[in-house]
Amino acid sequence: MKKLTKEHIPEAYVYAAVDKSGISYAFKTKPILRENFWWPRDVDDTVDYIMIGNDFDNTDWQNSLVENLGNISDGYHTFDELYEYRMLYNALSFNLLHEKGVKVEKSLRHSDGELCFGGGWFIVVAELPGVGQISNHYEVKDWDLFKVSDVETPSIIYDGHTPKDATKRLYDFLKIDNEKTS
Repeated sequence: MKKLTKEHIPEAYVYAAVDKSGISYAFKTKPILRENFWWPRDVDDTVDYIMIGNDFDNTDWQNSLVENLGNISDGYHTFDELYEYRMLYNALSFNLLHEKGVKVEKSLRHSDGELCFGGGWFIVVAELPGVGQISNHYEVKDWDLFKVSDVETPSIIYDGHTPKDATKRLYDFLKIDNEKTS
């Protein structure tokens, strides 16, 4: 008997669960637990679930619901696709900033010396002239895409910026950069 994980969820489905008999299903919408089974929220003629298999561990079937939010889609792209695009656009942007002479560093550690999320991740941080720092974290598998200064610990000390701060700084930097080139 195998344990149900998010890797078992087929593309276009977001949730999966095992019923009391060990049969697993994938659902497009979050199912509800009713009697001995996980049910789609709308039990009508619309089919928003499929059977995955019948050899799953049903020991704790009431708590077997798993989700793969990366499969959620706006009808055009999934979260996983959008995160990949974001990572690639950011790699391109950080690389171009670095080539332009902006201070950009990548490190397996945060500026306090701690490993990013305990390991397996790295941070890329840039000090944008006139506006402040921006940063993002990525999985180590994407390390080589960022052609920037590789440091043991970032010399750019984290200033406490939030995603909202970084967004404003990016807008402000683009305005400054556009004024220089116009």
